[in-house]
Amino acid sequence: MVKNHYSKKYLLLIFIITIVVSLEMSGEFRLENEELIASYSPGITLSKILDNYFEAKGGEGVMNAVTSIVTRSTQTKFGERFIVRSAKKSPEKFRYSYQKEGVEDYFFYGYNGTIAWRAVGKSIANCKILNIEKTKDLGEQAYFFSWLFKYKEKGALLTHLGVSRVNGINTYKIKAVINKNKTIYYYIDKENYQLRISLAREEIDNKIIMTKMIFSDYKFVEGLLIAHKIITNKFGFFKQTEIINQFKINSGIFDKSFEVPGRDIRLEKTIGRE
Repeated sequence: MVKNHYSKKYLLLIFIITIVVSLEMSGEFRLENEELIASYSPGITLSKILDNYFEAKGGEGVMNAVTSIVTRSTQTKFGERFIVRSAKKSPEKFRYSYQKEGVEDYFFYGYNGTIAWRAVGKSIANCKILNIEKTKDLGEQAYFFSWLFKYKEKGALLTHLGVSRVNGINTYKIKAVINKNKTIYYYIDKENYQLRISLAREEIDNKIIMTKMIFSDYKFVEGLLIAHKIITNKFGFFKQTEIINQFKINSGIFDKSFEVPGRDIRLEKTIGRE
């Protein structure tokens, strides 16, 4: 009986090791509630999936015509609410500010295509230039759309991994290798081609950072389909819910909004023409 008991434990251990090794060897990550339906999709290619996805968003013509985006949203994080404003302008300029409800001071981040900066308060008193990693991160946030759009120009490598069922929805799973340290998995609804989930895996300072984003409440804004609710879970760090209250396309944004502001500029007055 004792021998049989240990034999069962040994077999169980081998089974667990086999599963772990197979997952590691596959190199692919899955959501906790993801079920792989098919490792390939007969009759549809990666190119066709992307074409349908862009068409569902409003069409590549509409997407290519975007020269600037200004948004205003409410974020809930750590049980507190924040007012967030962001602005993007072609080519690759980005800026956002956030303010805790009931608190006067703002936090600002900006990227002018070359330099990234951060400031606190209503003036330049606490402004500083950011390091290379943070500059790179803000540069990526300057993209109007995800890595799926014009991925070759951005230097990403895409692979269609098949069909996965997540939360009862069949999705096309696409793997985007951004660089040797960052990979993003996109889950596109098989029926309406809306992006449902993204799962990013990034290695920073020898640590693996996983970030899951859930997109919902899609609405058309000037012919462009936009998710107005985004839940972000950066595992081990924070979980937040963002509700977009305002989304403007090509509304006109001053270039100086993205530059390191001069000491005479009140920061909250320099984002566009709101």
